[in-house]
Amino acid sequence: MKIRLVEGRTFEPQDDNPNAMRVVMVNQALAKRFWTGSPIGRRVNPGFSDPKVWFTIVGVVEDTKNAGMDKPAGPELYFQVRQVNEFLGPNVNFVVRAANNSTSLESSIRNVVRELDPSLPVYNLWSMNEVVSKSMVQPRFLALLLATFSGIALFLAAIGIYGVMAYSVAQRTQEIGVRMALGARPLHVLRLVLGQSLGMLLIGIVIGLAGAFALTRLMRTLLFEITATDPLTYVSVIGLLTVVALLACYIPARRAAKVDPLIALRYE
Repeated sequence: MKIRLVEGRTFEPQDDNPNAMRVVMVNQALAKRFWTGSPIGRRVNPGFSDPKVWFTIVGVVEDTKNAGMDKPAGPELYFQVRQVNEFLGPNVNFVVRAANNSTSLESSIRNVVRELDPSLPVYNLWSMNEVVSKSMVQPRFLALLLATFSGIALFLAAIGIYGVMAYSVAQRTQEIGVRMALGARPLHVLRLVLGQSLGMLLIGIVIGLAGAFALTRLMRTLLFEITATDPLTYVSVIGLLTVVALLACYIPARRAAKVDPLIALRYE
């Protein structure tokens, strides 16, 4: 499995001897939960059918996520298979590492097992990619659903911002006409309208960021390889809504600035 050894040693050939000391490796989660220092040399009773069976810890390995990608690693023990063969149940899982992703690997595994014992059933043969994919079906569906609704909400927000800002500027057409009649240049009018609109936009961004930071904590279990406060996502959304708001202000303001002041004064 290529799980990295953190401390101590892995299993060695002498551990395969039936008379050898029973040894076990533990993961970091178990070591941190039960000991403050190094667990090497300490003994554990895993709770097999024989309560007198104790194992000596010889190594600590990195944590792995066996319960699911969205769940933290729990305490785990790694045994030398021959030392616990008498305690194994009827069902055993094997992991096979192949040199390539050959499609004939499944039939090869079945043939090997059949040669050892034709009565042994072999089932649930999955590649590691399939195992990971199956474990992420529900989180992926929820993330896709959330992304779809978020996209719709972003689209509606953009339309709403554009409509409100455009209507707000259009209502000021008469005011723009007065300013133009008094000598204001189109550039000054555009600067005034965009400056006032940016002030409202900044207030909305601050309120939106506060709400987003509070609500994204509920999404953390659905996220992989990304944080709930990903800067790129926030910058992208803020940039998009800012561009929409500026266009919503610029287009009607520019149109009004080009209108004859007399016509603008009579605008209702």
